[in-house]
Amino acid sequence: MGILFESVKDPSLIKQMMRKNYLEKLEKLGITESRDGNSIYSLDNNSLKRELTLAHFRKTNIDHDSNKWF
Repeated sequence: MGILFESVKDPSLIKQMMRKNYLEKLEKLGITESRDGNSIYSLDNNSLKRELTLAHFRKTNIDHDSNKWF
């Protein structure tokens, strides 16, 4: 409960935790550079979130029946 209380008092801690989470997920997917060729460690949180979203889209098998739109 103490960690939660401290994170509410310090919004920058929440941003740091989100950044760490994005980096861990991208590393797990084997991504070390953005599509622009920049290191993921030099990106801000919004760019990390965008790269993670794009990575999930690239990972999705669109030929599978469960992933079709119509």
